[in-house]
Amino acid sequence: MRRHARHLAGLLAAAALVAGCGGDDEPEGEGVPADAVAAIEQRLDEIQRRFDDATQNDNVGACNDIEADSFRSIAQTVGGLPSDVDPDVRDALEASLDRLRQLTEEGCADVEPVETDTTPEETIPEETVTETVPEETTPEETEPEPQPTTPDDGGTTTPGQGGGAVPPAGDEGD
Repeated sequence: MRRHARHLAGLLAAAALVAGCGGDDEPEGEGVPADAVAAIEQRLDEIQRRFDDATQNDNVGACNDIEADSFRSIAQTVGGLPSDVDPDVRDALEASLDRLRQLTEEGCADVEPVETDTTPEETIPEETVTETVPEETTPEETEPEPQPTTPDDGGTTTPGQGGGAVPPAGDEGD
């Protein structure tokens, strides 16, 4: 199959070159412009690289790119040829492109995608336990309550209630 694709790609390139150069018979129109020939040849090389990648590496994506990108570009180039291009040459290019597409589709039909495990692993979420730890507090130091004291005069007083020093007798506030 690969040999057919390469052979046909060569035929398509040769048809483009012959169309650009003219042949022994006088064509009814002009040949394919050189820039169109160069664009077609570049895309044919691209098709060959992609086809080789697809068939040698089971790369289905390369087959998709051939159709979505390479053939679409060649078809636009051929469709955009000037109207004075020989109709026989245009027809030959279109027929060659159709045949190349058919061969690449056949070759790509044999490409089996490499299976990859796309199933996400089942993950069991870990149970998050939030433990509230009470803040450790240090009790405030409080001053011990003062104990009642006994003054020298024998009476009992409680601190803070006027029981301070007792003035000696006779010295009462002069």
